[in-house]
Amino acid sequence: MSNPTESQVYAAYQSVLDTLNAQCEATTDKDAILALNAAAQAVSDIMTGENEVHLEANEGEFTTMTPGMRTANDALKKLKDQVAAIVSKFGDASKVLSAINQVLVLTGKCM
Repeated sequence: MSNPTESQVYAAYQSVLDTLNAQCEATTDKDAILALNAAAQAVSDIMTGENEVHLEANEGEFTTMTPGMRTANDALKKLKDQVAAIVSKFGDASKVLSAINQVLVLTGKCM
């Protein structure tokens, strides 16, 4: 398997940043906002300003992670662990959310 290209790595960081920002705006939970913001800031730091992502490339392939990328990835791993810990308490979170959503949709028509 070959290394990803610089543009693939950049696109992946942009996608996770967009997702983190959207989730931050979608929640009012202060702890969630803090966790999402911490990870989003770490990713944003490597994509903007003086710390803009300059991936070391070899014939277009990404080969070396910058210190900023390590910091961002550490923040993402921490967030992933936090999300996994919450989800693990529910067994199958998608089933719980689906069941809750079904009740809210059905009963929402009656309110």
